[in-house]
Amino acid sequence: MSTPRPDKSTQSAENATGWPSFVRVTPGAGELPFPQLHYWVPDRMGVPEVDRERGAEYFAQALEFSARPGQALFIAEVLRGMFGLVGYTESGFIDALLRRSDRGIIPPRLTDEEAAAMEAEPAAVDKLREIETTVARAIEIRRFAPGVLYITTVGILSGSDGPHIGGAVTMLARMALNASRH
Repeated sequence: MSTPRPDKSTQSAENATGWPSFVRVTPGAGELPFPQLHYWVPDRMGVPEVDRERGAEYFAQALEFSARPGQALFIAEVLRGMFGLVGYTESGFIDALLRRSDRGIIPPRLTDEEAAAMEAEPAAVDKLREIETTVARAIEIRRFAPGVLYITTVGILSGSDGPHIGGAVTMLARMALNASRH
């Protein structure tokens, strides 16, 4: 039995707004007069192998888009958009990100100013730093135990700490961008 494949002729790497195809822009209305960006609204086929492949294609789009001026943290926003929604498509994206990031130096942690900009409360900054440290440790051992980084990444995206994952996903995004430059 053959696996259904998406029709590549109807897909474009960017949607009509210039964003990658998995980003949706909804017009503003009412209390939200400005357009709203939804960083992770992928098309899914419902076939695990196809959805994983599509996730990898989405990562390639995200990486290319991240190279644009002012878009260095785009991948971090996409990962934040995945929070609570980790399935086959997300798995393909994460696999591609980690394959790309298997070399190079460990990216820097957030500065105190960046962490404070993400979290207003000191307890929230502490939680952000805790999650960031967990990911940093998994990155440190990725060559010896690559599955740990995958499990850690899926764990933070599936967990209950969504508002505090900014440092961790920023570190993952920086890791992918650093690796793509070398």
